[in-house]
Amino acid sequence: MVAVEEIGWNKRALLSQVIASYCFAHRQYYQSAALADAEARGFNEKTFSLYFDLCSRWEDLPEYLVSRPEFEPSPLSKVIDVGGEENRRSYNGLRTSALNSAILRVATFVERANAGKTVSRILQWHFDRYWSTYQYQLLAAEQHTFSPTTPTEGEQL
Repeated sequence: MVAVEEIGWNKRALLSQVIASYCFAHRQYYQSAALADAEARGFNEKTFSLYFDLCSRWEDLPEYLVSRPEFEPSPLSKVIDVGGEENRRSYNGLRTSALNSAILRVATFVERANAGKTVSRILQWHFDRYWSTYQYQLLAAEQHTFSPTTPTEGEQL
């Protein structure tokens, strides 16, 4: 991961920050998805806190009573998957808040994907949006300057 190798970020800190940013940006979507998912599994308003706890701790949840809910297209629905398993890494030991952990778990339900694939797509979402910030730092180091020459739209350095 370039941001870890070239910019000096700690991998776990970067991943935690990216996930926190994603969860904050899309919390309303995942709150709605969590309610629909919980209801489809038999949870109600009184037991929803148990659903939250099970999700945040990544513990087993009851099967769907009838079927999985039809979720609205997710924020990741247009994010192109990075491909094969060689592009994915283990995210064991990743530290997040209980809320972000629960949101990440719900994201795996929505995406019908495991945590590794979901986190990889969240990373792709993040870098698709914020690459210019990282690119500026990389170019500054490469060019040994505080004010690097940056490419214009469509131009490659």
